[in-house]
Amino acid sequence: MEYRFEALEERTNPSVIFRGIVGIHAYGTANADSDVDTRGVFTVPPMEYVRLVPPPKQVSDPRNDHTYYSLLRFCELMAESNPTTMEMLYLPDDCILRSTPAYGLLVARRDLFVTQKAVDIHLGRSLRLSWRSAAVNGSSTESSPMRRRYRRVSSTARAACRRTATRRRQATSWPRS
Repeated sequence: MEYRFEALEERTNPSVIFRGIVGIHAYGTANADSDVDTRGVFTVPPMEYVRLVPPPKQVSDPRNDHTYYSLLRFCELMAESNPTTMEMLYLPDDCILRSTPAYGLLVARRDLFVTQKAVDIHLGRSLRLSWRSAAVNGSSTESSPMRRRYRRVSSTARAACRRTATRRRQATSWPRS
């Protein structure tokens, strides 16, 4: 099997189960100078993992604007609450370039990846971006509205995370007789 970037980019490649536009285009904040970043997921036949030379975990173009993760690597990154891969499960429909039923199974169970660690990482990332934007625009980064908004979003996200954990426990607990 071929794992070159160009081979994965072919529309007919059956190993690619997902490809989508990520970053500022997905957030709707792109301008005329913005480049388009894409991320994708490809599958690897199980026998490839027992060869002397294992398949690549990630394949990218030279500028890393377009990256494909093996399904194994994608799941490893999701387990680590990686923001880039987490974003891929929550893309709006107009940013999805290719999606297969196999990837749909991951999207259907994406709540399993929402952990307290994921919430903390995403809120921290959002806060840093907000502060950076405020600094560029000449606003005070210590403004009370920004801090209040962060606290409100943080408490809402933490509550959602607790609800998800409760649902997980209920779904995996043995029925009592």
